[in-house]
Amino acid sequence: MNWDAVAAVAEAVGAMAVVATLVYVSVQIRQNKDNARAATELEVSRRFSAISKRVLDDPELQRIWDAVAIGGELSPEEYRHYLWLVDWFFHMAGGVFVQHRHGLLSDDTWEVWERGMWGLLQQAPVREWWRNENAPLLPEFRRFVDELATRDLAFRPPSFTETLGSADSDATAP
Repeated sequence: MNWDAVAAVAEAVGAMAVVATLVYVSVQIRQNKDNARAATELEVSRRFSAISKRVLDDPELQRIWDAVAIGGELSPEEYRHYLWLVDWFFHMAGGVFVQHRHGLLSDDTWEVWERGMWGLLQQAPVREWWRNENAPLLPEFRRFVDELATRDLAFRPPSFTETLGSADSDATAP
């Protein structure tokens, strides 16, 4: 028996085992990243829906949202309620921004958030709130939103009445 031949065969088998292990680990990493992206997309969708649900479940917030959407005046209390909602949105958007930067969120999903932020920034109360830097947000996110505010995306958040129809409207009308 030639021990050199046995050693060469053993070395080749060992090398193939290392390659197989690397391929397996590579596949596992890719699957984990895909799973993380899917989970992030779902969570981001839930966050966006939570904002709509919050307003939809509160007729007073609907009225305030609609008043801002059409440029109406708000009382100091309504203004405060609206800005808390805006603050909540931008804090969530800051988290979504980080997820997108880490590659865990698709460009299409991030674009929805960009358009939402841009649309809100077109409203005077939000612009004033943003300029006053009332929210403790990541500096990178703040710089991004500052730049976003200069773009022309031709979008504004619709009022809930525009989106869902008036409660007084006839649901059966064509």
